[in-house]
Order: sequence, then C-alpha cells, then structure tokens
Amino acid sequence: MINVEKAVLATCISFPNLLPVLFDNCMREDFSASEHQIIYETLLKLHEERQTIDNIIIFDLIGGKITKGYLLSVMEECQALPASMAESWLIDKLSVMKSRSAKVNGIRACLVEFEAPMPDFDRIIQIAESGKVIETSKEDPSFDVAYSEYLDWNNKDKTNINTGFPTFDRQIDGLNYGELFGVMGRTATAKTWMSINILNSLITKTKDKIGYFSLEMSRATFMERMKQVYFKLSRHEVWDKTQSGTLNVAEFKKTYSDLNIYGRVYSVADISRLVERDKIKIVFVDFLQLIKKTRGKSIYENVSYQIEELKAMAKNKDCVIFLLIQLSRKGEGGWVPVSIDMARDSGTIEENCDFIIGVWSPILHPDINIKDEEYWRGKLAVKLLKNKRGITIQADCLFNTTTGVIGEIGKHWSDSRDRQEGHNDNPA
Repeated sequence: MINVEKAVLATCISFPNLLPVLFDNCMREDFSASEHQIIYETLLKLHEERQTIDNIIIFDLIGGKITKGYLLSVMEECQALPASMAESWLIDKLSVMKSRSAKVNGIRACLVEFEAPMPDFDRIIQIAESGKVIETSKEDPSFDVAYSEYLDWNNKDKTNINTGFPTFDRQIDGLNYGELFGVMGRTATAKTWMSINILNSLITKTKDKIGYFSLEMSRATFMERMKQVYFKLSRHEVWDKTQSGTLNVAEFKKTYSDLNIYGRVYSVADISRLVERDKIKIVFVDFLQLIKKTRGKSIYENVSYQIEELKAMAKNKDCVIFLLIQLSRKGEGGWVPVSIDMARDSGTIEENCDFIIGVWSPILHPDINIKDEEYWRGKLAVKLLKNKRGITIQADCLFNTTTGVIGEIGKHWSDSRDRQEGHNDNPA
C-alpha cells in the first residue's frame, strides 16, 4: 500500500493538472504514512495558492521533514509515465488506495460504534462503502462545437424511447438522451413489474443497447419475471413449459439479445463505467436506495448525491435512465395516491428527474369499501407526476398479478397547474 500511495503522489507532482482528482478523492487521513500526509498537505497548499508545483519546490518546502532520498523514492513510482496514460494510471491507484482505506475505516467505525448502546449503522455503512473514485471529465465547451451538436441533434430521427403507455407517451413525445425518468412507489406496488413492461415494450422498438441493473433481485429471479411478461404466463407455467421444451426460448433470447443484465450492487461510478464500457444507451436501475453508498453524512443524505450523479451520468454518457424510487412511509402501505413529496429528499428527486410517474394500488387499503374493491381488483393507478414537456396525467391500468403484464384500460384524466380537469374515455 505504501507504493500505491507513492504512485498517487508522484503522479500528481509530475502532472499537477490531475490534482483536482486527488483532492476530490482523498484527504490527509487517507494516507497511512506520515511522510505522505506531509506531501499531501504541501500539494494542497500550493494548489490553493495557485503556485507552480514540481519535485524541487516540494522538497524545498518540506526540507527537514522528509529526506531527499525518500522524496526521490516517491518520484520513482511514476518514472517514464506518458501524459496520455497519467489520468487512468492515477484513477487505478486511487481505486486501490480508497478501497483499502474504506475497509480500514469501516472496521474502526465498527469497533467504536458497537461499544455504544445504539450503534450508528448509517455511519458504519457510509464509511465502509466510501471507496469511490471521482474522475475528471473532458469537454470542448466552444460555441462551434455546441452548435454542431445542435445540428446533429436536430437532424436525428426520434429515439423511439417511450414507456409503452400511450397516455403518457402522447404527453412526453419521446424521451431524449440525457433524460432521467423516475418510477416511484411503495413496496409491493409493482414498480419492478412496471419497469419490465416498459423494457418489454422498448426491446422491439429500438436498436439501442439496453442495460438493466437489478440491485434488488437476483438475475435468475429477474429473468423469470421477464419471461412471465414476454410470454404472458404465470411463473409456474413458465417453469413447466421451459422444462418440457414447449416454450419458444429461442425467440425470447433473440428478442432480448441486446439486453445486458447486471445483478450486483453498484455505485453510480460503477454503473457509469459499465455504461461506457458496454455502450449502453438505455439504463434501468432498480432501485435508487440500493445503489452502493459513496459519500455523505448518512444513508439519507446519500440519496441527494446519488440522484445528482445519475442525472449527470445521463447527460455525460448521452443515455436515458429509468430509475425506480422507493417511497418513504408517507406512501402508507402502497394504497395512497403517490405524490412527489413522498420520496426521501423529494426536492432533489423532483429537480433532477425530467419525468416522474407514481404507482399505487388502492386495492391494498385495509378498509377499502366494496365498490372501490370491485373497481380496483386487478388494477393499478399510475400517474405522470412530473412532465417537463406538458401536463401531468393519470392512467388507470390493468395489472395481471399472475403474469405481471400491465396495460392501460383507457380511462384517464389530466391535472394541469391551474387544476383544470378533463376526461377522455377513449380506449388507449
């Protein structure tokens, strides 16, 4: 680990333009050797004062605290490193260093916290999962490049990225790359089923590569649900027909050949790297609160950071993100009509999501009356809560709990800012 720390410092001394990457990712305490802490503090001071940085200046400033021989041993860790490789080299070394630092700090936190009557689990998890590297971005900000991008965007065909729910798609008029689409609901209100139905609609309408990050359920369980929706069968029928060979599995696999399914728990940075590596253009994340925590004072404060990073990822990676969001207890047991303020840190979610739909199931109400129970049996209420291109609107949907298939039943109503309401009884 000492050599890794040396490599990090040597790279930043040799390539001072990378110092923001160092300071974004590390503090003095992240370095185990006292000599490295001294070098870090010196680099930080010079950077803040906008002074020239090289190994000679560093040695002059820390003379007497660190021997010249030790500083030379630091600089040897990045000898002959070409400038073109410097950033990736630094990020690799920081990843190793931060991973170890996070584990050590997590263990220390456990030793301290578990001696207390009420351990601060949020703090333990936050520290233990803080091993994330923040990368710099490269961009040509000139007006000519921006105008060229506008012309390219204007000449592009529509993305064909829609939800598959006609009431919403008419109002949204197609999703564009760089946009974030939130799906909000309580547990057991079919959020995952909703995302699978959107996925099932998209897969035959777009040539874009799709990636589904199933942070909650295993890939095997997710695959079973996909087959239920695709074949419109119960899970038992899917199993029986798969075993008997009477299910057209070849057709299913061909249809979803451009889908990647990721079954581990990832941070936003991990997701971003996988999206870039695998050339993903449409991203599903199930769900926000299960994304690996990176930084912040508590689990809940991390939500703000995660949602902001996801929006930045959508823009920087030029992709569309469908993000599932678990509601707080304000959503009761899933039968209360969903509003944006039911999500933890709802202000940040509303600000960063371009579109949000809420899903609830009135049939779950323990005291539902007979008339409502009859109407809502086998149905979900789904509302477009935020639409940056127009009005909000609700569409009641049929939900087959056996197959997971969700589809509009036609009746819907709008709710614009001036509270005007209208009805449309034409089947969608």
